Amino acid sequence: MLVEQFRPGVMDRVGLGYGAVRKLNPKIVYCSISGYGQSGPKAAVAGHDLNYMADTGLLALGGGDDGMPTIPPGLIADIGGGALPAVINVPLALRQAEATGGGCHLDVAMTDNLFAWQWWALGLLAAGRTPRPGGELLTGGSLRFQIYRTGDGRLLAAAPLEQRFWNTFCTLIDLPDDLRDDARDPAATQSAVAQIIASASAAPRSSARPTSCSTVRLRISRNKPGAPPGSCRARPADPRPPPAPWRARSRSRRSRGSDERSARPGTQSRRARGCAG
Repeated sequence: MLVEQFRPGVMDRVGLGYGAVRKLNPKIVYCSISGYGQSGPKAAVAGHDLNYMADTGLLALGGGDDGMPTIPPGLIADIGGGALPAVINVPLALRQAEATGGGCHLDVAMTDNLFAWQWWALGLLAAGRTPRPGGELLTGGSLRFQIYRTGDGRLLAAAPLEQRFWNTFCTLIDLPDDLRDDARDPAATQSAVAQIIASASAAPRSSARPTSCSTVRLRISRNKPGAPPGSCRARPADPRPPPAPWRARSRSRRSRGSDERSARPGTQSRRARGCAG
């Protein structure tokens, strides 16, 4: 197997192109990772992650209120468009070479692979809609998939997209009943949610207990008598120590019997409950 990430033509110039290497080993799996692929009008063009995201339009899908795209915090093209496709296809090609005796040349183009990362935007275009930068369900246009600032200057990432998670989220922050239907007046509901969260302090991470896989719990208490509507205060930290982490134990002849006893019905579930808290 050979993996290279030079611009097309470089490996040929140094005598290590696919044709030359294949003569030495017909079963070689030769993987080339480049910005625009081994052929085409931009094959020889140099670039970086930000360039590839801009060319595909992925960069334009997220932005602020002024429509200006933000610099992504991750190398989506390098990792998601280059490394991950290579990791998936190289083992498949190796298995094919083992079965057929013939290798292949994998042409991994980071720019081309970025289109899979904007599937929802492509779906909107197919339906005749133009995606709104920073204004769609997963790019900042929904109050159910949003970042809110807390009263102590920290941030709360909340993603209660599904209705049952939204209901739980509304209960946790004590959102007034007349604002829980966010389809009726999304702006009013989002403003109320932001005000409630801004009046609370974020919980210490070690004592927070998740309520679901799609919501982040903010440890706030119910309004006390005489407190203004929607006001919250921080709960004291949970005095109980966090559960001890589970550690794998190496098996030996002496411990094999105890391992079998621990696998009896009920014992494993108790251990799982202790780890989950």
